[in-house]
Amino acid sequence: MYVLLIPAYMPDEKYTAFLKELMAAGYTVVSVDDGSGEDCRPFFDEAKALGVDVIGYEENHGKGYALRYGLKYILENYPEAEGVVTADCDGQHTIRDLNRVVETMKENPGKVVTGGRFREGIKIPLRSVIGNSFSRGYFRIATGIKMRDTQTGLRGFPISAVPSVLEAKGDRYEYEMNVLLYLKSWGYEIIEIPIETIYIEDNATSHYHPIRDSLRVTNQINKFVVKRLLNILKFASTSMTCFALDYILYTFVFLNIYPADWKYQVAIAYASARVISATVNYFLNARLIFKKSSPLMFVKYALWAALVAVLGSLGSNLFHIQLGVPKWLCKLIVDAPLWLVSYFGQKLFVFRKFGSNKEKNDPKEV
Repeated sequence: MYVLLIPAYMPDEKYTAFLKELMAAGYTVVSVDDGSGEDCRPFFDEAKALGVDVIGYEENHGKGYALRYGLKYILENYPEAEGVVTADCDGQHTIRDLNRVVETMKENPGKVVTGGRFREGIKIPLRSVIGNSFSRGYFRIATGIKMRDTQTGLRGFPISAVPSVLEAKGDRYEYEMNVLLYLKSWGYEIIEIPIETIYIEDNATSHYHPIRDSLRVTNQINKFVVKRLLNILKFASTSMTCFALDYILYTFVFLNIYPADWKYQVAIAYASARVISATVNYFLNARLIFKKSSPLMFVKYALWAALVAVLGSLGSNLFHIQLGVPKWLCKLIVDAPLWLVSYFGQKLFVFRKFGSNKEKNDPKEV
């Protein structure tokens, strides 16, 4: 079962008309009243009468907050759900496109599916062009991911991704960008499919402010880029510290302890030094860079460090025996490319974060 989540702020007749179509199509729908006020109460009452699961709160908090609120509620109250599809409340998305998102999710389990607007030949309101163009190129530079539409409200998440999505920051439109920014690091691939979008009255009812909200979105990308750069710099500093320890142990300790006539002296000395320096490196990275640690992460790190050590040992030994490279130099040659391998291995395998539900507010019906 796929649950459709619709955040709503000050909806009108288009909201209930859209819900009628969804319920007639057999969808399970959860809608969040994002503090719309008493004037909008009739629309939510009608939604309940249609069979929509309406939840919410009294004060407006923003779309990001509403999405987290709804996702947490679905995670706790729909244990049979295989995924969640988010959609806007103003009737911009068609039933056909919703069906296509769900079908694509079924065909690609474990992947995130988004509906991309802005196809050629379609007239698009200026505020939508500004909002998307402002962030699309920067998003690609920051993440390496090419997306046609970074601000679409039509997105499908496998249920396994929901705990991570709940941890993304931001209460307003910047929240959706934060989710996209971190999906790759959470281990989820994005599939973008083209969709139709109905712009009613030139999208006049949209609550998206093209300048203010675009700046919020861009600010999130700035933070993402800065955080990545700082992590790389911190990783480089811990790596240099541990490399110095590693090299000192290799050159001045183990090469002197193990007999020079051993065929694999270089490989064994390399591995011995790496065991000690890698252990120190794990605790430094866990505390200073990735800021998390667990027995499972330590085991994964040990496995990854062992793989890197084997590659380094064999490579160093090969350079010394086959190519005649001095013992002190062969380690430097091998370790340079292995530094990048180690960083991305720790980031994507050892310390990869799948998230946990930290939302403190319990959803309550209104």
